[in-house]
Amino acid sequence: MKKLLLIPFLFSLMIATAQSFDFPGPAGNEGLGWSKAQSSESFDATSAIITWTASQGSPKWRIISGAGIDASTNMVLEVVLKNNSSATTLRVKHANQSDGGSGNRFTNLPIEANSDFKTYYLDLTDAKWYDATATTPVTIQDAFEFIVRQSAPNTNMASAGSIEFDKISFIDAIPALQRTDYSFQVNADSEGFSGVSGSSAAVANGLLTWTFSNNTVPKLEQGIYGIDAASNRYMHIRLKNNSNDDELRVSFANTTGTPPPNRWYPSATISGMDTNYKTYTVDMTDGGSTTWTAEGVVTDLDLRVRSTTNSNQSTGGTIDIEYILFDNNAAAPDFSYTYSAGAWLPSDPQGNSTTSDNVTVDDNTSLTGDLDCNDLTITTGNELTAGSNTVNLAGDLINNGVLNAVGSVFNFAGTTVQDVTGNAFSVEDVLLNNSLGMTLNADVNLEGKLTLTNGQLTTQSASPGVLTFKSSNGKTAIVDEVVSGSIDGEVTIEQFYPANRAFRFVSSPVNMTGTLFTDWQQAGLNPGDAGYVANEGTQITGGTSGDGYDQSTTNNASLFGFNNAYTDINNSWTTFSAPTNTTSLNAGDAMRLFVRGDRSVSLTAAATATDTKLVTRGTIVTGPQPFAPTTVDGNFIFTGNPYQAQVDLNAVLTSSEDINTSVYYAWNPTMNNYVGYSFATGGVQSDVSQFIQPGQSFFVLVADDGDANPPSVNFTESAKSDATATTATYSLPQAFLTMTLENNLNVSKDRVTLLFNDNGDNTITGKDAPKFKGEDEQLMVLTSGAQLTIDDRSTPVNQEMIALQLENLVTGNYQFTVNASGFTIPAYIEDQFTGQFTQLDASNPTIIPFSVDTANAASNNVDRFRIRFSNTTLGLNDSAFAKAISLYPNPSNGNEVTLNNLSGDSIVSIVNLLGQTVMTQNVSSEQVRLDLSDLNKGTYIVTINSQENNQTLKLILN
Repeated sequence: MKKLLLIPFLFSLMIATAQSFDFPGPAGNEGLGWSKAQSSESFDATSAIITWTASQGSPKWRIISGAGIDASTNMVLEVVLKNNSSATTLRVKHANQSDGGSGNRFTNLPIEANSDFKTYYLDLTDAKWYDATATTPVTIQDAFEFIVRQSAPNTNMASAGSIEFDKISFIDAIPALQRTDYSFQVNADSEGFSGVSGSSAAVANGLLTWTFSNNTVPKLEQGIYGIDAASNRYMHIRLKNNSNDDELRVSFANTTGTPPPNRWYPSATISGMDTNYKTYTVDMTDGGSTTWTAEGVVTDLDLRVRSTTNSNQSTGGTIDIEYILFDNNAAAPDFSYTYSAGAWLPSDPQGNSTTSDNVTVDDNTSLTGDLDCNDLTITTGNELTAGSNTVNLAGDLINNGVLNAVGSVFNFAGTTVQDVTGNAFSVEDVLLNNSLGMTLNADVNLEGKLTLTNGQLTTQSASPGVLTFKSSNGKTAIVDEVVSGSIDGEVTIEQFYPANRAFRFVSSPVNMTGTLFTDWQQAGLNPGDAGYVANEGTQITGGTSGDGYDQSTTNNASLFGFNNAYTDINNSWTTFSAPTNTTSLNAGDAMRLFVRGDRSVSLTAAATATDTKLVTRGTIVTGPQPFAPTTVDGNFIFTGNPYQAQVDLNAVLTSSEDINTSVYYAWNPTMNNYVGYSFATGGVQSDVSQFIQPGQSFFVLVADDGDANPPSVNFTESAKSDATATTATYSLPQAFLTMTLENNLNVSKDRVTLLFNDNGDNTITGKDAPKFKGEDEQLMVLTSGAQLTIDDRSTPVNQEMIALQLENLVTGNYQFTVNASGFTIPAYIEDQFTGQFTQLDASNPTIIPFSVDTANAASNNVDRFRIRFSNTTLGLNDSAFAKAISLYPNPSNGNEVTLNNLSGDSIVSIVNLLGQTVMTQNVSSEQVRLDLSDLNKGTYIVTINSQENNQTLKLILN
């Protein structure tokens, strides 16, 4: 890419009267009368070199006497030098004798560090070099001196260095050199431009600021350099217009065209009062045809600004110019912003640069806003902190220094292949929107999200160029939904597990290119081994060391598969016995793995678990990923998430074939138990949500819909999500009850959910979730002989009882935490061992403590607890009256029903499910017929109150 710099001039057009000192001189007089002070001197084939140390003060190169310079005809200093130091100023000294006075005169010449020789010019006419009006003008200057300064004129040198002088000349005028670009990098150096016609120009901080008044036609005149018009047809100027003027005109006179002489004004429309820098291109042949190119070299160029609505005069203001470039390309050039010595040059790119501009960081800095650029380069030894900002790149990222981008978004949106090179760095999000793709040739740690909108991301299998998806406690990097794009090559994926010796339901997030041994077992490395990484990998036991297994005292298996085609669920888990040092997994392969911690955990003695990460290397899968195992109706299917992303399992199951869409089963390692997640309830249930995490496996239930298609769990890109919130998929039930079993440490052990609505069914249906038993305490609902973890039921009626079952309890204290809402009949938990009834609070959780003694069969009875619904306060009045009353027919298809076995005078009320009383009738016999002809179809609650007795029944009208 082109970088706009001040071009050094290595030649001059000398006139006959010029006086020059071309170093080195002849042998014995190499310095040509010049000598060093507070420095040392040496000579090579082309130069006189002065060298100094930091302690030498003010280095000097001077001619003390005998210079013999004719000041009356040679009033411009031309010096060709190479600056090998950090000095920025040559303080020029000569005797103040032009008017016969005494003392010395000082003038400053800005210089810059450069790897090649560069020519500088200094006008001496304002330094009392020669005064023709003096009574006795001094014509000859015999003494001249250069004093090297670090920065400000009176600052001594602070560091060592050297300057190589090639030639020192005194000439009559600055030659009309040809020049094509102006970048204003040296303060106070306007590079030949000056403001005339009511305007002025000044250079500071990489900008030429052109200031002009209103009601004039201000001109920015180039008074030194000419332009090779034949080879440079276009002028490109980058500026910020702080005026209301809207036209920039370039003026030049033709001297060879027809008819001469005449001035031509190619122009560009510019944006008035613009807050951004913009590049404008002027076709110099516009309006003048071949007049520009016919000039050969144009030497009288100037810029003019005007308002087309102000009688073609200026409205007044300023224009900040970053660069002016002449070339033969109609397209605007790339531009460079550089951060160096604590400042941006020529200006801050944030808010100003475009994706056509290069940005270089040559000093430590931080972004305070978003950045648009072409190439972004961080040079060796320097650091860029990107913060929480977005960097939009159209070119390459070259990180030869330090890039801190955790929290940042890097958007690669070029139109040619983009390359990332240099040192490793971490970044929050990466977006790829480039049809030609990008290539990683630097290691990149992704902390957040990779979005593939368009193009191919090419990675490397070994450093440099490794893409690692990082994982920490509570956070894992993901690949977002792939719109149109792909990853070509291997990636490395981490999955964090907190310290907890427990089984984990895991899956491979990639098609492994290594093995279980090289990846999850860290190639067998242990603490003390070269290359071992703490808090990474785990141990896998259950086989021989020759097959890659770690050896424990018992050598019990710690890795299991699942036979989805089982006929006996008690024998469905299969011990994994294949060699881990030759076995690779594919994306979505599901396993049950006992994670003790990292590989520092002892296998031969009691040990505390540690945090660890499973590191998996391989190729990412994208697009549809169906999983269709061999199985049978009613079986549980064990499968894993094939994507490196969160997946909304509700969306997956909705698009799946012959799979129960109401529930799935996750493993909670804290509870050491299964959690049956109800999509109808939604939210978070026992720390489980509807979003499956990367690297997680789970169970679903086969539910045949009667067609010939085999069961299939269908993962799609649209099911991916990076959201953390969950939503209820089905409409919420009219009433619900959740019951959590907790031990004496308030640790959740198991949970059941009951959903109640008018369309519910008290038999076993596809909306019910069978219990999937874990190894510790178990809580279940018993319905029609089936053990359930989720029970979808019809609206409860008075005196309805629901059986609960408990298994694997130990001697000690427990409690139930029950949340219940939406019931029209009071709900109770009955403890048949103690005879205690606890009414459930509809507004707050109800806590029910109890104790278990496994030596007492009644205390440890699996049927000890049940749920009761009753309009009578249970424990006080559970009468025979309530049990005797019947309602027939129910459900009813007609216009009347009969109540039997009433006792004495009673009041019968019928209430709909909105709580509205739709019928009240007084009766005095044991049997009564109720006329229902005015009632709509639906479900009603029938209440019978007879003195101290009462009963409530559910009535369904079809």
